[in-house]
Amino acid sequence: MIINSTGKPLISKDMKVAKRVYRQLSDESMGSLWEAIIEFITNVDDSYERLSQLKKEKKWFGKALFEYFPGGKKNPTVLVIKDQAEGMSYEILEKCFGNYGEKQSGTASRGIAGRGAKDAASIGDVSVASIKDGYFSQIKIDHLTRKFQVFEKNIKAKTAHYKMIGVKNGKNGTAIQLEISAEKSGYHLRTSDLIKKIPLHYALSEILHNEKKTLSLKFNSKNDQG
Repeated sequence: MIINSTGKPLISKDMKVAKRVYRQLSDESMGSLWEAIIEFITNVDDSYERLSQLKKEKKWFGKALFEYFPGGKKNPTVLVIKDQAEGMSYEILEKCFGNYGEKQSGTASRGIAGRGAKDAASIGDVSVASIKDGYFSQIKIDHLTRKFQVFEKNIKAKTAHYKMIGVKNGKNGTAIQLEISAEKSGYHLRTSDLIKKIPLHYALSEILHNEKKTLSLKFNSKNDQG
């Protein structure tokens, strides 16, 4: 007998992505720390691009701070990317980091297939703090459980929050952090290699080009600054 599925369904809803599938896909896409770095930096550039589109400008130029704190045998390695771009409300953070598999880059030229920075949770804890129109939100994707965790939700931004993100009071911005445990081998890069290779990486060379760049990236770490 053929099943007849005509007419209006009682319930119609999107299927959820199983945690097992999320783990498998994210682990496969993050073969090294470079994949996470590329995602973080290109996402910042995308945000500045969207701002330029709102202003109906064909070109854009933004600023970002890359902070890198290499760990040791007992301490985690931490990298942070801070920008002064759009900022994100809690609702946007939930849409971008609480969903998997949907295109989230909006009108920017690059698409991240709804995965992007979320996949970095296969390497370590991903924390995002953001200020949008005077309100602060903070979320985290836990490395071990891959759960979306909320720490602050659209609260009035205080001076400490602006300082955390690295923007002046009243401005928008975002800080995204990846914390890699000391036990996670193969993902702890040398500071000198990062400074030398980031501007030369094929996926970032156009964004960070000496003359044509759309993003000015400042590097800061415990040992080096450039």
